[in-house]
Formats: sequence, structure tokens, C-alpha cells
Amino acid sequence: AEGHGAVAAAGDEGADEGDPYGEDEDDDKVSDGWMAVRNTSELRHAHSVAVPTNQDSIYKGPVERAPRAFAALRVPKKLQGALPFASKLQNQIAGKKGGKKGTYAKARAVVRDPGERKRATLLQAMATIGNQKKEKAAAANAERIAKKAKEDERRAKKFKPLKDMERKRKYREMGKEEAKRRKAAGFDS
Repeated sequence: AEGHGAVAAAGDEGADEGDPYGEDEDDDKVSDGWMAVRNTSELRHAHSVAVPTNQDSIYKGPVERAPRAFAALRVPKKLQGALPFASKLQNQIAGKKGGKKGTYAKARAVVRDPGERKRATLLQAMATIGNQKKEKAAAANAERIAKKAKEDERRAKKFKPLKDMERKRKYREMGKEEAKRRKAAGFDS
């Protein structure tokens, strides 16, 4: 066991347990008396020692924090008159409709610089244009589907007599073929 690294910490106690990983050791290793070092979990298991716990790491219950209160955003009347669109102060109006109180992100006041305001306005305008395009495309698609259904119905009505005659001819031929087969098989006498 000299020169082969560390020897098992528990001595010969674990020698009869075999390889913990299910692999068989070579005969020459066993004949040399060499045995692998057991890791901490194997030693704890062999000696029935529990895993130590750090008391600082144990949760002692839910952490209670006081809700943060923010002052309402007050916009002067003069500034309100200069705001664009009919949906002025929509966040405050939405809060008064009896819905549940807004989240932290909705409650805090966001003061944007002029560049951010322009970007936000542009993005909102682009989103509005995109939504209008989608609505227009959906209406056109519904109209196209209705037109196609009407055309299909007209076509079906026009060709129904021809299809009926073709179906009768096909079934008549199938009946004749079946009669020939039954006669050849000797079922009809």
C-alpha cells in the first residue's frame, strides 16, 4: 500500500463491501492490497453520521417586508392640456375603475427624457399601424373566404346533376362486376 496514494480511512471495514460504483476491481489490485479511498458520503453512510447543517443556512420562516408606498404622480393641469391623444393620464384613470391596485412598476413615477419620449411615441405609433394592418388583412381574408365559399356553392349546384349521373354510372358498373364475380364463384344459381 506504500506509494499507491492514500489508504482507506476506515481500514479494512469496507473491504468486504466491494466497489460502491458496481465496477469489479482487477485481481492484481486486490492481490497488492490496494484499496481506493472512500469519499465523505460513503464514510458518513458507513458510520451512520448525519450531514452537518449550518444553522445560518436554515430558513426560519417567510421574510416579511413592509409594502413600499409611492406618492401619486401629479400632472399639472397646464401640462395635461398640452399632452397628446385622448387617453391622457390613462394609468390613473385605469386605477380608479375598481380594479386591484397596480404593481410596483405601475405605481412608480417614470420621468423620461425627451429622446425616450420620442422613441416611446414612435413605437406606440408603429404598433398602432401594425394592429390596423392586421385588422385590415383579417377583414380582407374573411371577405375572400366568404367569396370562395359562395363560388364553391355555386359550382357545386351547377355540377350536381353531372356528379349524380357519374355516381349512378359508377355504382351500376360496380354492381355488374359484383354480379359477374358471384356468378363465376357459383353463388348465384
